[in-house]
Formats: sequence, C-alpha cells, structure tokens
Amino acid sequence: MKIGLAIGAMVASYAMLVACSTSSAPQNRPLLKPVNAQVTSVLGTAQMVYKGIRTPLAAGAEVASGNEVEVGESSAVEFGFHGVFLHLGSSSSLYVLQATRVTPAWQLQVVVSGSCHASVPKDVRLIVYAGRAVVTAATAASFDANSGANNQSLALKVDSGSVSVAGLGGKAVVHAGHTASVAAPTPDRPRPVPVVVS
Repeated sequence: MKIGLAIGAMVASYAMLVACSTSSAPQNRPLLKPVNAQVTSVLGTAQMVYKGIRTPLAAGAEVASGNEVEVGESSAVEFGFHGVFLHLGSSSSLYVLQATRVTPAWQLQVVVSGSCHASVPKDVRLIVYAGRAVVTAATAASFDANSGANNQSLALKVDSGSVSVAGLGGKAVVHAGHTASVAAPTPDRPRPVPVVVS
C-alpha cells in the first residue's frame, strides 16, 4: 500500500497523544462523536479499501475512519465533510484517520498520497498528513498539496486564508499567495530539512 508506512506512523503518533492525554481531565468533558465524510463525485475509476477488501467507489458513498480511497489514473474523487471540500487527483489515495464532532466543532484528519485540493470553512479543522509534513487548516482556507514522488516531500500552495505546515525540520505559517515545500533528508543532507516558504 502506497501510504502504509505513513498511516502506521500517524496512527502511532495519534495513539501516543491519546495515551499522554491528562488522566485528571474533567469527567464531564464532551465525547468525540465519529462522523463520516461523503463522496460527492467520482470521475473515472476509484475504489474504497477497508480491511484489505476493495469495492468500487461511487458518488454518495460514505467514508469513515479506517477507510482508504484509491483513485485510478486520469481519475478524480471529490469529498464533502460539513463544509470541507476535498478534491483528490489522479493516482492519489486518501486514508481517513479521524472524522469527529465536538459540538459545535468538526475535525477531519486524513493521510494523503499524491495530490489534493482542499477548501475549509472557518468552523472546521482539517489536518492533512502528506509526504514528510502535516498541514493544518484551523480557520477558513483553501490550498493545494502534492506529496511528490514516493511520498517523500510536500509542495504546498495556499490560495486563501492561512495554514500551518510542520515537518521534521520545523514549522511555518503559510499565507494566501505563498508556497511552501518540505523535502526529505538525502544522503548528502541527512539532517531534517526546514520548511521553505516563498
């Protein structure tokens, strides 16, 4: 699977965060309620993968936590999630880590391999794990992200609003009209590479 390692790393990180959450938290803390994203359109071929079983994907399908969507060549899939619009490009894949609601907030966490366009309203938090970086849109924003060859880098272009980008070499806030890149370490530059904003 193209994003198997990324999924493993993200799930492990998420599990550590859950394990490290305060045990003295108030008992009346609101519970996260799982919700689903919905496929709004499919152009070409795409499939849903769950526990190793692949099924053809069609508009109207719901994508829950633990589901992966694989998009074929010269194809595209669009998703909706409470005002979030996600467009997944050709030969890309998306794995839903978490889709939740704590009234009145909504949050969607996904792992993307390949290219995607996202448009996020002000009342939803979108977290995209792509390549060697994490892109977080906590306020209204729209951006394009591409995880590059072998899912080793990230190229980001912000169209509106602002997003934060974090990689092994640091983090940065990227505003509308700017781009950012996160590169993987190489044999001649083994140390983590900082986020480059231009």
